[in-house]
Order: sequence, then structure tokens, then C-alpha cells
Amino acid sequence: MGATHEVWLTTDTGTRLKLLETFERLEYSMAFHQVGTCQLVLPGSFDKTLLQVDRKLCVSRAPEGGSMALQRVYFIRKLTDNTDNDGNRRLTVFGLDGNDLLRRRIVAYYAASAQASKTAVAADDMMKSVVNDNHSAGAPAARQLSTTYFTIQANATAGPVVTKEFAWRNVLSVLQDLVATAIEAGTDVYFDVVRLNESQFEFRSWI
Repeated sequence: MGATHEVWLTTDTGTRLKLLETFERLEYSMAFHQVGTCQLVLPGSFDKTLLQVDRKLCVSRAPEGGSMALQRVYFIRKLTDNTDNDGNRRLTVFGLDGNDLLRRRIVAYYAASAQASKTAVAADDMMKSVVNDNHSAGAPAARQLSTTYFTIQANATAGPVVTKEFAWRNVLSVLQDLVATAIEAGTDVYFDVVRLNESQFEFRSWI
């Protein structure tokens, strides 16, 4: 029989709206240091007004003989409404996972500022500092994501010590560069925006 999947549609804050029981196809990916994607095909009769941008697709999986567990949460970014040559109408929903929160921001600080130039800091801690300065408590109030929905794991200071400057660069790109720098220094460092539940994400880095 194999694994089974369940997909819940929620609001942007994680409140459940509808169990998507009639999907025709589900494809999703998860990848360290990259933005994972999701594609869900629904019958054309589905109420597409529910499928608003930044609402979430919460994908759970149960292995054969096992229990259902949340795998990944994807922000809806695009919806297409198509009819095939046989007259069958379908809605295709495209989503991006929590790492897209990193891709959506730049390091909005001038060169040589404390937020854009860091010296002799463990690579895993520097990643968390970059995210904090652009998404959380270290950012200006207008750029802060609520801790109700986004948190940052505590520092572990486990990676190699590095020095970097990255003013006005994309946050995801900066983190990917730090991964490459850590590998060159002899230690593999990883990062990911993981789902704690359907409403809350957490940025984590580890070796």
C-alpha cells in the first residue's frame, strides 16, 4: 500500500481552513540550503477563492503501518486554472517552504555596519545573527517577524570561526556563502527553516 499523505489548507497564521481530500496529484521537495517547492493539483470544482497567496499547504505523511506526521509547510505563491483538451478543468497550486522567508529579505545595512560585517564568529552562530538582524529582534520593528510565528534556535558555537562582509546582499545567498566558507574551513555547516507546527517556523543551523 505504501505511504499516505494528508494536506491541510491553513491561513497565513496557521489556522486550519480545510482538509484537501480531493487532490489529484501532490509533489513536494525538501532541500538543505535551498527553497523547497510544492505542487498540488485539485479538481476545477474546488473553491479557488480559498487558495490565497501566503496561505499555507501543510503536508503530512504516514509511512505504511505508521502514524501521520507533519513533513513540511509551504506558502502558496501561485495558482493556475487550466482546462485540458478533454474539457477537464484543474487548479494547480504552487507553494514554497519556510526557506523562502530567507530569500525574501536582503541584508538591509550599510557596509562596515555591525549587522553587515562580522569578524571571528562561528559560522553557525553568524547565520543566526544574520537572520536575527533581518527577520527578528535585531531588525527594525517594521521588518520583524512575530515570535509567535518565527523563532531562532539558540547559538551552539560549533562551526569554524569565519569573517564576512555582506551589505545589501540577499539573506539566503549570504547563508549559502557561509555554508561554502565553512566547508572550505573543514566543517560542514547546515541551515534550515524548520516547521515546529502548522503555525510556527524556527531557523536552525548545525554541523
